[in-house]
Amino acid sequence: MPSSLPLRANFGCSYRGIKVERKLKNELVTVYGDCMKNHAAHMGLNVVDGCGEFMPGGEEGTPEALNCAACECHRNFHRLCRYVVQYYEY
Repeated sequence: MPSSLPLRANFGCSYRGIKVERKLKNELVTVYGDCMKNHAAHMGLNVVDGCGEFMPGGEEGTPEALNCAACECHRNFHRLCRYVVQYYEY
Protein backbone atom coordinates (compact mmCIF):
# COMPACT_ATOMS: atom_id res chain seq x y z
CA MET A 1 0.00 0.00 0.00
CA PRO A 2 1.69 3.25 -1.11
CA SER A 3 2.16 5.96 1.46
CA SER A 4 0.69 9.40 0.80
CA LEU A 5 3.65 11.06 2.52
CA PRO A 6 6.84 11.58 0.51
CA LEU A 7 10.03 9.99 1.80
CA ARG A 8 12.58 12.47 3.12
CA ALA A 9 16.28 11.91 2.59
CA ASN A 10 17.43 14.31 5.31
CA PHE A 11 16.45 13.88 8.92
CA GLY A 12 15.62 17.49 9.62
CA CYS A 13 12.57 18.56 11.53
CA SER A 14 10.92 21.88 12.13
CA TYR A 15 9.48 23.35 15.29
CA ARG A 16 7.37 26.49 14.95
CA GLY A 17 8.88 27.22 11.58
CA ILE A 18 12.49 26.83 12.74
CA LYS A 19 14.39 24.22 10.77
CA VAL A 20 16.46 21.92 12.99
CA GLU A 21 18.97 19.58 11.40
CA ARG A 22 20.01 16.42 13.15
CA LYS A 23 22.86 14.10 12.24
CA LEU A 24 23.04 10.38 12.85
CA LYS A 25 26.11 9.58 14.98
CA ASN A 26 27.76 6.23 15.73
CA GLU A 27 29.66 5.60 18.95
CA LEU A 28 31.62 2.50 19.94
CA VAL A 29 30.82 1.45 23.52
CA THR A 30 33.01 -1.09 25.33
CA VAL A 31 31.52 -3.12 28.19
CA TYR A 32 33.28 -5.82 30.20
CA GLY A 33 30.81 -8.60 30.99
CA ASP A 34 30.96 -11.78 33.05
CA CYS A 35 34.21 -13.06 34.56
CA MET A 36 35.78 -15.98 32.69
CA LYS A 37 38.65 -16.71 35.11
CA ASN A 38 39.00 -20.46 35.67
CA HIS A 39 39.66 -20.93 39.39
CA ALA A 40 40.16 -24.70 39.09
CA ALA A 41 42.46 -24.87 36.06
CA HIS A 42 45.27 -26.39 38.15
CA MET A 43 42.98 -29.39 38.85
CA GLY A 44 41.91 -29.78 35.22
CA LEU A 45 38.39 -28.46 35.91
CA ASN A 46 36.47 -25.39 34.80
CA VAL A 47 35.01 -23.32 37.66
CA VAL A 48 34.11 -19.63 37.32
CA ASP A 49 33.13 -17.37 40.21
CA GLY A 50 29.84 -16.10 38.77
CA CYS A 51 30.71 -12.41 38.63
CA GLY A 52 28.21 -10.96 36.16
CA GLU A 53 29.82 -7.66 35.15
CA PHE A 54 33.09 -5.82 35.66
CA MET A 55 32.94 -2.96 38.17
CA PRO A 56 36.12 -0.86 38.55
CA GLY A 57 37.71 -1.13 41.99
CA GLY A 58 39.02 2.45 42.03
CA GLU A 59 39.02 5.83 40.34
CA GLU A 60 39.56 5.94 36.58
CA GLY A 61 43.24 6.22 35.73
CA THR A 62 44.49 4.43 38.86
CA PRO A 63 45.88 0.87 38.91
CA GLU A 64 43.01 -0.20 41.20
CA ALA A 65 40.52 0.60 38.41
CA LEU A 66 41.80 -2.43 36.47
CA ASN A 67 40.65 -4.86 39.20
CA CYS A 68 36.99 -5.81 39.60
CA ALA A 69 35.38 -4.62 42.83
CA ALA A 70 33.13 -7.71 42.96
CA CYS A 71 35.50 -10.61 42.23
CA GLU A 72 38.92 -8.88 42.51
CA CYS A 73 40.03 -10.31 39.14
CA HIS A 74 41.86 -8.23 36.54
CA ARG A 75 39.72 -6.65 33.82
CA ASN A 76 41.27 -8.95 31.17
CA PHE A 77 39.47 -11.96 32.69
CA HIS A 78 36.08 -10.39 31.93
CA ARG A 79 34.33 -10.94 28.59
CA LEU A 80 34.87 -8.00 26.24
CA CYS A 81 31.68 -6.78 24.53
CA ARG A 82 31.70 -3.96 21.99
CA TYR A 83 28.52 -2.31 20.76
CA VAL A 84 27.84 0.38 18.20
CA VAL A 85 25.28 2.82 19.56
CA GLN A 86 23.47 5.08 17.10
CA TYR A 87 21.93 8.37 18.17
CA TYR A 88 20.87 11.66 16.67
CA GLU A 89 22.80 14.84 17.43
CA TYR A 90 20.93 18.11 17.07
